[in-house]
Amino acid sequence: VASGTASTWLAFAVPSVLYSVNNNLDMLNNQHMDPATEQVLVQLKILTTGLVWWLVFREPLGTRKWLALVLLFLGAAVAGLPSEGLAIAEGGKRMHIDTMGMCLVTVYVWISASAGVYNEWLYKFLGKGESIHVANIRLYTIGVLFNLAAHLSDVSAAAGARAQAEAGARRAFFHGYNVYVWALVANYALMGLLVAQVMKWFDNIVKLFISGASMYISAVLSWAIFGYAPTANFAIALFLVSGAMLLYNW
Repeated sequence: VASGTASTWLAFAVPSVLYSVNNNLDMLNNQHMDPATEQVLVQLKILTTGLVWWLVFREPLGTRKWLALVLLFLGAAVAGLPSEGLAIAEGGKRMHIDTMGMCLVTVYVWISASAGVYNEWLYKFLGKGESIHVANIRLYTIGVLFNLAAHLSDVSAAAGARAQAEAGARRAFFHGYNVYVWALVANYALMGLLVAQVMKWFDNIVKLFISGASMYISAVLSWAIFGYAPTANFAIALFLVSGAMLLYNW
């Protein structure tokens, strides 16, 4: 890690900052649209990732594989739709999105695609001759520092008695953490390490299909642990995702 040049660290800073920005955009999106709308629209990152990947690596996907990506997008989008239809049952509220929400989602899907493809390029070319774990250390160290700086900046900007109290609560960084939160953190950390391996030895397109295939595991675990039966939308989504995977690998 110490042998890395300043330019190498700077190169890894790019996806680190992009991922950090997108994680915060994901939270901000929910202030301008309902969760179901966001879940559907963010799946546009499947198509933007395919386009950015082609622009960077110049490997033709062909009509069949592009059609598979479209099916994958449709499957992911259908899975995000509420089973009640356009109207949300609680309080009679309806799906909604404002102009700012459309702008934020557009920025989100392009940042997501750019960060993922750029990260793949780093793993395969700039970090080709070194351990993937060294590359991960660079990537996540910068990400942690960037988010920590943003957190401290947010706390220091608080003013007034109530704001100061809220700032004090935020300073207790691990306040509210329990065994389930730590398990979730560990799960995401492991997922990040596995995704890094996928991008180094395969590509972002394979990563998209792995994400789509996770619907099968989600369905089984949701039924086994919580007793949730798959909805009609989810069944349609599984059918579309299955068709996409078969078509892509045909």
